[in-house]
Amino acid sequence: MVLLTNVLFGLLFVLFTFWMVVARTRRQVLALTLAGILLVTLVSPPAAQAQGSLIGAIQSVLNVINGLIKTAMNSINSVRSAISNFYQQATWPVALINQAKAKVTQMIGKYRGLMQSIFNINLKSATLPNPVALENVMRNHQTNDFGSLASAYGNAYGVFQLRQRPATQTVR
Repeated sequence: MVLLTNVLFGLLFVLFTFWMVVARTRRQVLALTLAGILLVTLVSPPAAQAQGSLIGAIQSVLNVINGLIKTAMNSINSVRSAISNFYQQATWPVALINQAKAKVTQMIGKYRGLMQSIFNINLKSATLPNPVALENVMRNHQTNDFGSLASAYGNAYGVFQLRQRPATQTVR
């Protein structure tokens, strides 16, 4: 039925197009347009009327949800819970993770004092005034005091001078 309707519409479209090309006056174009509209109206299938009521449509949707969709969702949930159990037992066992956390907390408590004392060790080794000044500048955590660093270095080790390399002779 759909194929027959499509063929009929195609034939009418071809004939309508041909007659519109052949038409010479405005009256002929107007007559063809009205005839085309009338033909399409008469040949087109009537609009389908819904069968049943709104309650029946809602009931059929609920039946689909409670049937196929509920079964699929139950299957998905069972697979998801199986994967979650596998992860908790094999990949990330909760008991072992809690045991490791407790062990780390115990080690932190045991070694915290020793680690803190490492930070409090006096590492300054210079004893003379000029090297002490240089060491203080080097350990002051400042990044923009190159002038005082160069001055303290010069006082401790003498002024640093670049030596010029002797000119190399070319061999002929």
